[in-house]
Amino acid sequence: MYGIVKQSGGYIWVYSEAGHGTTVKIYLPRVPGVADAPAPASEPQQVRGGDETVLLVEDAAPVRTLARRSLEARGYRVLEAADGPSALQLSARHRGGIDILVTDVVMPGMSGRELAERLALSGPP
Repeated sequence: MYGIVKQSGGYIWVYSEAGHGTTVKIYLPRVPGVADAPAPASEPQQVRGGDETVLLVEDAAPVRTLARRSLEARGYRVLEAADGPSALQLSARHRGGIDILVTDVVMPGMSGRELAERLALSGPP
């Protein structure tokens, strides 16, 4: 959040007092002009499910669990790993193909980008 606020030319004020909580105020610069009226909502479309195999790599267990459940609810087969090295091992052991890689970008030991590059170099099983 800090990065978005600073990039927008704003600033953040934080006040914290033990036993009383924390107050966070975000100040953003005023934008000249009048905002456009929001576009009318379109008709909701039916979301298609998938049948592909997804390699899900996320070091935060609660986030990984939520993502796995969401993907499985849509019909995807999910292989999950907590980090890049585990994902490489899982990929090497997996007998079928992996259609989709969903990975955290910043992880300890190996970034999501490095993982994707290494998987691409190893080619399909």
